[in-house]
Amino acid sequence: MPGAHPAEGYAYDILEERIIAGRWIQLAAERYFRFRDEGREFDVDAASDAIEFFSFLKHSKGIWAGKTFELEPWEQFLVWNIFGWKNDQGLRLVRTSYNELARKNGKSTLAAGIGLKLLVADKEPGAEVYCAATKRDQAKIVWGEARRMVLASPDLRSIVSVYRGNLNVEGT
Repeated sequence: MPGAHPAEGYAYDILEERIIAGRWIQLAAERYFRFRDEGREFDVDAASDAIEFFSFLKHSKGIWAGKTFELEPWEQFLVWNIFGWKNDQGLRLVRTSYNELARKNGKSTLAAGIGLKLLVADKEPGAEVYCAATKRDQAKIVWGEARRMVLASPDLRSIVSVYRGNLNVEGT
């Protein structure tokens, strides 16, 4: 799809079977283009801003530690859909996202980045973002990653206060 955003190109490549994907991903790609064809409101700027937000984040562990976060096309498609679709009042249409990935595919890192986007760059006064899991230690994995991302980013450190078990944006 010439000239398309990589997130949209990813969905198109799935439909054209240039990328092998499971049934749920195929359905997500079909839904994306069906919504576009139906004329549903898609805020390209909001979706692009959400993807660009990740360029302010750095990986904190493993071989990627210290490197700027660059979303893969499948991750861009996920973020693109979460932040781009709007309802009639201009509010985000997507309220819940379920993502199932194999071990060591960056689930916690991606979730931490999305959470930070919602906390600091969503223009939501008093934004509250929670991480929940069946065990406290599991929830702390995502929170710990978000904390490390804040500490590694001068831009985020300047607006986010880090407390035990809490990231806080004083201005909101």
